[in-house]
Amino acid sequence: MPTTRRTVKRYLRRRISRHALDLFDSMMKLEQSASCELACSTTNPDCVACKQYWDHHDKLHDELRLTSWQWPAFSSFENDKPDAMERFKALKAASDADKRAAK
Repeated sequence: MPTTRRTVKRYLRRRISRHALDLFDSMMKLEQSASCELACSTTNPDCVACKQYWDHHDKLHDELRLTSWQWPAFSSFENDKPDAMERFKALKAASDADKRAAK
């Protein structure tokens, strides 16, 4: 008697570590303190906030175990890559929940 196979839809659920949340929170603070709106490159020695932001971004990318084509680690721009926007929403929600739990 033949059977019909049904595919199981398993969604990848990544855990967001404490270190990833710390990096994300510091990146948000650096984003607010940058005078050039993060438009300069990582090699520009004039903007310290941008250099620190992109250093943190590289560390966050590694901490989330993203592949090289999953760039950027997150994005808050509305017309950017959907995967990057989803990661931003997940990081933002985890950060907000962590802040509420700390109170």
